[in-house]
Amino acid sequence: MNKQSPNRKSQQEQQFLSPFGEFKLTRYPQENDPTLRAWSAADELLLGYVRENELLTNSDSNTSLVIANDNFGALSTCLAEFSPSLWSDSYISSQALAFNLKQNPSTAPEKVAFIPSTAALPNSVDLTLMQLPKNHHYLAYQLALLTQQLKNDGLVIAGVMVKHFHKNVLELFEKYVGPTHTTLAKKKARLIIAKKANHAVPFPSTINNKLKLEDFASQYPLERDDLKLVTLPNVFSRDKLDIGTRELLPHIPKDPSLISILDLGCGNGALGLLAAKLNPNAKVYFCDESYLAIESAKLTIKQAGLEQQCEFLVTDTTDGAPSNLDLILCNPPFHQQSSVHTQIAKRMFKKSHQHLKPGGHLLVVANRHLSYENALKRCFNTVNKISASKKFIILRAIK
Repeated sequence: MNKQSPNRKSQQEQQFLSPFGEFKLTRYPQENDPTLRAWSAADELLLGYVRENELLTNSDSNTSLVIANDNFGALSTCLAEFSPSLWSDSYISSQALAFNLKQNPSTAPEKVAFIPSTAALPNSVDLTLMQLPKNHHYLAYQLALLTQQLKNDGLVIAGVMVKHFHKNVLELFEKYVGPTHTTLAKKKARLIIAKKANHAVPFPSTINNKLKLEDFASQYPLERDDLKLVTLPNVFSRDKLDIGTRELLPHIPKDPSLISILDLGCGNGALGLLAAKLNPNAKVYFCDESYLAIESAKLTIKQAGLEQQCEFLVTDTTDGAPSNLDLILCNPPFHQQSSVHTQIAKRMFKKSHQHLKPGGHLLVVANRHLSYENALKRCFNTVNKISASKKFIILRAIK
């Protein structure tokens, strides 16, 4: 038997034979690892349940369908004919959806809407299909907002891999939606099915029974200069200062010559907040692919009274950010959804080089076991290790 080439295998892995047809699906950004698919067994189980129970049968019906957390647009692409709204916190997921719709000419891209996690949901939702998020604070946020728009007897069906399933998740569905049960596991996946019941959503302050973003915010100190950080659900380091960020903070320069600074992958804005405080003459930009992260950074900066000094952008790495930056600060992630790798960080380094002015600096905090130093040297001529501890190193790359 002839062995298949990696390219051939990758092409085969992209073909998804779903209960609603065959689709070419690709992870975005595209990766060379053919074992990483754009869909999971939980997605297969979810689509199979919808088909078997005839929850969506007529594309011309008025069924209001919301799809939540569709990481690579797999569910939304397969169900495009039913005019779904993809509700997500990820700008990259919006790009993945657009990419997958484009490479499947049989779909109708104009029928699929993208709704950021910070925007209002459609009224009178009949059915919500969800890829269960790992962050339980974010799940509570989604269920609390969704319940306000879900019709009586409306359904919320979440697909989850068994290894990520926890019993307290069922309590959240019971609390915010209504009676909840699970299916048997199949291919290491199962479904959580909740039906809307008439009960009040137990949550604190509301105006006209409408929840606000601030209702879900938590705060804690930056641990210097009496500054505070505001963090919303699904944002990294929600309840306390991340230890990597703590390592990088003392190395943020106070330099009157700095005119433009970027906090890349800003989260709640910790690095950019201190940079703005130390350098009042500099314009500070905040970039993140999470809508809730950017809202967190906005709230953080507003509380510090530095709004006139700062700008915010929901984007993929540095896309849309200004060029000729003096300084970029970065505490990069090393995972995307459930897969752990350094591809995101490497893309951040490459894009940072493009946006820095000659002589501009990139300051990075990294776990010691990650090969970020070598990755930086492939983009920058000069890379220096300026600090090290048991867990982290601080690297400075100069363009």
